[in-house]
Amino acid sequence: MAIKRLRDSQAKDFLRESGFLAGKSIIIGGSSLFHGAPLLSLQAASRFNQTVFFTSPESSLSQIASQTKRQLFSFIWVPFSQVESYLASVDIALIGPGFMRYSIQRKSLGQWQEPDKQVGEKTRRITERLLGNFVNLLWVIDAGSLQVIKKEIIPPGAIITPNNEEFKILFGDDLSLLSLTDQIKVVTGRARENNCLIVSKNPDSVIAYRDDYLVVSGGNRGLEKGGMGDVLAGLVMALSAKTKSPLLSSATSVWLFKRAVEKLSLDQGLFYNADDLSAMIAFSASEYLG
Repeated sequence: MAIKRLRDSQAKDFLRESGFLAGKSIIIGGSSLFHGAPLLSLQAASRFNQTVFFTSPESSLSQIASQTKRQLFSFIWVPFSQVESYLASVDIALIGPGFMRYSIQRKSLGQWQEPDKQVGEKTRRITERLLGNFVNLLWVIDAGSLQVIKKEIIPPGAIITPNNEEFKILFGDDLSLLSLTDQIKVVTGRARENNCLIVSKNPDSVIAYRDDYLVVSGGNRGLEKGGMGDVLAGLVMALSAKTKSPLLSSATSVWLFKRAVEKLSLDQGLFYNADDLSAMIAFSASEYLG
């Protein structure tokens, strides 16, 4: 089987010719435990889109967003009560970074309570309501939202960005056990069956939509650190805001993400974090836009 890989020239041409810089987007996510996740998505997206809105059902994030504005000015905080009016005005939405599937709380030293499933139920209700009410909007679905929804409620054409565990939860397939050839067959099959675009997260990432796919290779073990998937989700959203080719925009996002990681490792080895990566992505992109 000849593997269809994204060529460097394709990605660079997309970055030069794309209209993503004019897009309007919104990020919906965050919780009391994972308040940093949507902010990492925000850091990546705000460097590319014209306007990025941010909202969360977690009330404490309003204060955190206010504090964040002291360092990162390029976003607009939206009260969650107004989320639907903003969803009606944007080109694309990202939901899920920082949302919780469940929580476990300590009862006493060395003892833990059973998982609080109400947390995941809240995530499920919010995700299903917004996806259902805005089925014609282009969605990127990530992290906590992917962990609680059923595949049947994924809107047509939505972009989903699962890691291997989330892919297994959603579809029942363990990509980590498969060869690249079999990963391609499984990911393209699931994308076709569910009328969505899938961005898998592996050293050889398979990006599939309808009957087509692209593979993007690269990166290093630094991508196993927390927050990296949140950066990628924000980048996928940003580059797909105005695209006429979601497969190419998503594959280019993965390509740019991995090239930035490789640049970081030249100076820092594996000693970088998601904040470093977000900044390097913008620096890397500027080389190809010039």
